[in-house]
Amino acid sequence: MQWSFGDIGIEENFEIPPGAIPSANSVKGMIIGCASAPLLLVSIYFFKANSVFFSKEYFISLISYVCALFVLYVGISWYHFPIVISSLQILPFVNQVFMGSFSLNIENCISICLGVVSMYSAALVYVVKVNISTYSTVAVVLFIVCGLITLVRVLDSGMSTRRHLDKMRLSDLLCMVLLTLEASVEFVSLCSFAISLKGSMVLLGTLASACFLLPLEKALYYYPASAVIPVLTIFIRLFGAFLSHQLFMYESKTLVWVSLTTGILSVLFPLIMS
Repeated sequence: MQWSFGDIGIEENFEIPPGAIPSANSVKGMIIGCASAPLLLVSIYFFKANSVFFSKEYFISLISYVCALFVLYVGISWYHFPIVISSLQILPFVNQVFMGSFSLNIENCISICLGVVSMYSAALVYVVKVNISTYSTVAVVLFIVCGLITLVRVLDSGMSTRRHLDKMRLSDLLCMVLLTLEASVEFVSLCSFAISLKGSMVLLGTLASACFLLPLEKALYYYPASAVIPVLTIFIRLFGAFLSHQLFMYESKTLVWVSLTTGILSVLFPLIMS
């Protein structure tokens, strides 16, 4: 008796389902976004080392921040805001490398796997279909609010923010979360302006650099970078997804939630297990 592949329903050619592989533009956008992560961390660390304006550390921090903004602007201009902002999921991993604490233990392996799933899901879903708007009114308002808060902080004494928070009897954790939220909202709002402001986004970001660096410098008083950077990453992903929903329209919202959920778990898992 002779058997053939056709008799038992086996095909010689296997096709990959459409939509299962990220587009080349999604991958390129993620690579460019990932390239900005080390620059952002260098900026944060040098500003923390010496937050006095016009010091040597301040200039290094400012140059690193401007370079990071330029890289992000290029990525957003070519491959759009959602995919580039999602690529900052790697910030906690890069931070571990900077601190010399990265190791391939069980916690980090699970965290990396979750992070890969998160970025893979983002690369699949964040393929631009319809551009709803060139800017978000919410982003504009929040950016202005963060700018006013920073202006008050700069005009007041250096330790006043910490004293005010202490008077409110807030826990160290809540103080860190609020300051990190402020920095992330300003940063993501600024990145979303690249769609409407074009290259002027980098200039605006340079002028408003204190809106990002000062809150994080204050947050690092309460908790180390190993806790602040993961929280910053979570807020960037959440607010980035919110603004992406306002600026663009996508076919699958389920993958957005998968990307966000796995991304948050990727960031929190090492903290919970430590």
